Amino acid sequence: MLFRSSRRCEESADRSGQTIVIITHDPAVAARAQRTLVMRDGVLDAGAKART
Repeated sequence: MLFRSSRRCEESADRSGQTIVIITHDPAVAARAQRTLVMRDGVLDAGAKART
């Protein structure tokens, strides 16, 4: 259920040109994103491999 709801939100945002920000510790959730950034101790980690 949650997956379907989040997928509908993503599709709606794509159609309207909006951005959704998701904060997660779950790699499976992050893998679905078009772009990921890594934070360590509250700071963007420039050395981490971010996916764009």
